[in-house]
Amino acid sequence: GWASMPWMDIYASQDGVSNGLYFASYDPTYQQIDIETVPDANSETIAMGMRAYAFMEVGEQWQSQKFIVGLHEGDWHWAADRYREDSSEWFCEHNMPQWVKYTDGWFGTGVPNYRYLDLPEMLEDAKWLGLDYLQCWSEMLENVGKDKARKAYYCFFLPDPDRGGEKDMIEGVHKVRQNGGHIGFYSNFWTWDADSGRCLEQWKDQIPPDVKIPYWSEFKNYMSVFPDGHLEAGSFTDGYSGSCPGAEGWRDYLKFWIVDKYVKQYGVDAWYLDSFPVTMFGAARVCFSPYHGTQRPHGVGQWLLEFVKMLRKETDETVKLAITCESVNDLYMQYNSHALGLELIEGITPYPKPEIYTYTFPRHIIFSGSCNGAGSGLKYYYDDIKEHASREDTLNRVFLMGYRFDILAYKLNKENPSMVYLKKLISLRQNIKGDLYDSSFKDEIGLGELPQNVWAKVFRHDEGKSLTIVFLDRRVEKDDIKLTVDTSCLNIANLSNVALYTLNGMKTELEIVHSNKDIITIQIPKREGDPAAVIIR
Repeated sequence: GWASMPWMDIYASQDGVSNGLYFASYDPTYQQIDIETVPDANSETIAMGMRAYAFMEVGEQWQSQKFIVGLHEGDWHWAADRYREDSSEWFCEHNMPQWVKYTDGWFGTGVPNYRYLDLPEMLEDAKWLGLDYLQCWSEMLENVGKDKARKAYYCFFLPDPDRGGEKDMIEGVHKVRQNGGHIGFYSNFWTWDADSGRCLEQWKDQIPPDVKIPYWSEFKNYMSVFPDGHLEAGSFTDGYSGSCPGAEGWRDYLKFWIVDKYVKQYGVDAWYLDSFPVTMFGAARVCFSPYHGTQRPHGVGQWLLEFVKMLRKETDETVKLAITCESVNDLYMQYNSHALGLELIEGITPYPKPEIYTYTFPRHIIFSGSCNGAGSGLKYYYDDIKEHASREDTLNRVFLMGYRFDILAYKLNKENPSMVYLKKLISLRQNIKGDLYDSSFKDEIGLGELPQNVWAKVFRHDEGKSLTIVFLDRRVEKDDIKLTVDTSCLNIANLSNVALYTLNGMKTELEIVHSNKDIITIQIPKREGDPAAVIIR
């Protein structure tokens, strides 16, 4: 699969002492690499390495990037600290719209169950939950297959004339923005259907003259080519090919829709890039097309980076565009403002550890909660969940990690118990966000032992003003919790006040017991509900 960062750490603990082996690729040119492991059963060892791809013609020279190997005390947190510190030499400072930093989530829909004049109503649903950010997929003219059947994942983004067309799109978006909302729509970065141009003929009279009908005769030259010369997307969807970001014509086509149409003409201030960079539907990681890129084998990573940089540059004079993509990646998150997390989906990996990325880059904002049946992977986190997780379990995990809520639930049923619960959970988040969103995720560093089925995460204020500890009490029969924190591990001192925030909206002042200079203990009283938080100042 595709890693979110080009480093790995292997560590083990024995007699309370941890030691580890860190290795990483330090590559400011962002070329593709593979991590390889070769086991040797006879010697009971494995050989591990990183394979780099050099794109060269005969007679050219190539200089490898730097690879780092480090032996260290401690666990993977040491490695994450090292990579974060070192990568700051070649990463730009993460930059985002301020409203994204302080938003609690988005609300919207993934299906075409709305007209564009419904968008202000959708915002009112979002505000009922406590949100002001709309994220809508399926905004485009969709019914373009045989007998106007839905053609999923094709890349033609004209607002559907049957749902109000461009006129109603502009009016709906402008009303959302006037009412204090933010709004973004969707594009899939890779998929292209060779049949799209012919299918769009039925709409020719309703397609504006400035909009290009994307015929295969032109767009085939923008497709990713595998080493054997084929263009097909393989096992994804029949008739699809994977576009190559190295093709200038493809980048210009997406720029037309995202920048010229949706940002400058329609007025949106956010955009979602699906399958970016995660799945590369049908595209080769190294493209062999003679028509684009460097007109020789070229990797896709650098061109993906160029695309998000272009979106930033081309929209800055109109709006500070909030750019999100499907799944986190340190390279693109330099220019994205946020990303959709896939950590709750069953089947991607049976050993998920989203804490690793969140700890390494705590300022990279992650949304989670609704993607692809999210919650199916909760059984990897909690032993008591064997098959199906409840909606509340999923939302609680998002709350625990400090992620923003991804809620695709339009039209909202305000009597749905899960939505009533979510409303309370967002309210709880808003009671602590003043500290939480100005803090860095510290995982479980400094925490003492907790009762079984009680989970907690620590967030340290970036100016050392507070610690926010978010916890879930998943015990069937709840009781008091003795919370112990070693503040020396978190480089914070002089904490003297603590408040408990609970799901019922209550704030309760608690007492801090100082065991010694650095270790503090807080007795959290028994209460109903799984999630809660304490802020220590």
